[in-house]
Amino acid sequence: MKDPDQLQKKLASLGNKIKIASAAKTPKNASTVSKSTNSISSEDRPTDHIPRNELIAQLHASPSLKNIEISKTDLSDLDIPNLDFDGCTFIQVDFSDSILENFQANQCKFYRCDFKNSKLLGAHFTDCKFYNKDDGQRSCNFGSANLRHAEFVSCDLSLCNFKRAQLFQVTMTECQAQGSDFSSADFTSTISNKKFICGATLTGCSFKYADFSSVTLEGCDLSKSKFWSTNLSKANLEKANLTECEIINIISDGLSIIHADLRNAEITGLDIRQLDMTGVKIQEWQQTTLLESLGFVVVPNK
Repeated sequence: MKDPDQLQKKLASLGNKIKIASAAKTPKNASTVSKSTNSISSEDRPTDHIPRNELIAQLHASPSLKNIEISKTDLSDLDIPNLDFDGCTFIQVDFSDSILENFQANQCKFYRCDFKNSKLLGAHFTDCKFYNKDDGQRSCNFGSANLRHAEFVSCDLSLCNFKRAQLFQVTMTECQAQGSDFSSADFTSTISNKKFICGATLTGCSFKYADFSSVTLEGCDLSKSKFWSTNLSKANLEKANLTECEIINIISDGLSIIHADLRNAEITGLDIRQLDMTGVKIQEWQQTTLLESLGFVVVPNK
């Protein structure tokens, strides 16, 4: 590894737009640059083709990146807490099997990135895009990742894969997650062999065509979210807050919604004959929609 002064001179001599190329993996305990603790940005560190080991050294020395682009890079198996990215773009970057606790990203783009099996406990994503509409059906992979206590605010998570991810106490607020796969994701925390608690806040989000099959969201807050043609088969939404949701033509085979709160939710295409509606809360005006779904003709009082 070059000394910090030589490295900075090299970085400063390269192009205006950062594009970091793939390189061979280096051990997690690779040597680091220890001089600077300030954030690295395209203005003070214009670069091109930084080898993996030099990039990792920079991240250890200065875990903040601003307004850079990293593409087709292997950053798997990292162990760097408190990374802070602002306005960055990551294209086909492999973060799999990394430990990135308290990861922070603001107004970043993650296109076709792989977070499989990564540990992102307490991560915070604000106004980030994980889906590029010009790139067909490809999105990011969070399969089997640990996202406990993570937070996504105003993010585009369309078509992302969260299958079997650990999502206890995850927060998603006003996010787009159309077509995303949450099947068999774990929103629970086990207390004992026979007891668990469940926690998640998924509010004001669009889950159109998403897959929540076989998940447990008991007692969770899903209010003001859109579930259009969403797969909720064998899902447990008992005691869930579904107030002001749009529940339209969902797949409900084996769905459990005992004691759920559906007040002021828009409900269309739900066959309540196939569900146990014990303790489900609705407003008076919603009775008409539910009765008409059973073939009743509801006549207004005269």
